[in-house]
Amino acid sequence: MSSTRTASREPRLSGPERRAQLIEAARRVFLRHGLGGARTRHIADEAGVNEALLYHHFDSKEAIFEVAVLEPLQEMMTDLFASATLAVEARDAEEEVRRTVLHLIRTMQDILPLLGMVLFGDPDTGRRFYQEKYYPLLRQGYEVGTQAMSEWARHPVDPSVATAVHGMCFVAAMDRWFRGVELDEDHMVDVMTDLVLHWTPSTVS
Repeated sequence: MSSTRTASREPRLSGPERRAQLIEAARRVFLRHGLGGARTRHIADEAGVNEALLYHHFDSKEAIFEVAVLEPLQEMMTDLFASATLAVEARDAEEEVRRTVLHLIRTMQDILPLLGMVLFGDPDTGRRFYQEKYYPLLRQGYEVGTQAMSEWARHPVDPSVATAVHGMCFVAAMDRWFRGVELDEDHMVDVMTDLVLHWTPSTVS
């Protein structure tokens, strides 16, 4: 009842604004209760709406959880497309690589707690989420970045470089979350940009 009264006092939101509000409320609830302990009524109460409105935007608790984790990654992929285009047009990729790496670092910090829940909670759920949802987004990013870099790089770009950069960002975000330390983002960007731009293929005789 209190949720309904709260909602009635709020200004009317557009569909996208309401959806964004629900996602932010869901992130807070999942962080407090975990995926297993969270309920749709918790999310509705957190957002100040009733459950019917929540189900108008999302089919299930699991659906809103996946969106809460994946949407920042999807936004990052959109940014990567734009960065890749600018890098090719400018013929000088360093600034765009730096911007993309910084975006990845910050995105991983934002989603790390929820991403950890789904990847390392139930093994079957984690495997399905990674194979069907998470990896396709990563693969898309690798392909876009590799294609852009091939326009100006002096050698073929090894996809493992992108994997290494992603892994470094993931571990840095994990270190920040569990140890409570602040990341030196500028230094991390320097290191990873240097890795991307100056990596050279090894030769095996």
